[in-house]
Amino acid sequence: TGDLRLELAELALAPLETVLRQHSTLTLVSGKAGSSGRLRWSAAATPVLRYAGDATISTLELRTAANKEKLLGWQDLTASGIDYNSSDNRLS
Repeated sequence: TGDLRLELAELALAPLETVLRQHSTLTLVSGKAGSSGRLRWSAAATPVLRYAGDATISTLELRTAANKEKLLGWQDLTASGIDYNSSDNRLS
């Protein structure tokens, strides 16, 4: 079992560019992620993963690979009060 308090800030999303290109026709121009919360897990017969906290994606910009047209972007997007429990297969 484990119980961690997470504080992540400005984690660059650039390394995901390769994965994104393999599965889409999009280009990741920029983006950063952050999270603040509690991650708990149990390695019992049926493993359980729980996360409660907040997550942020900032300075995101996605473009189409073909013509480099901006498809999606924002300065800050925050999801507050995330409550995930793998045993219920529930995210709220």
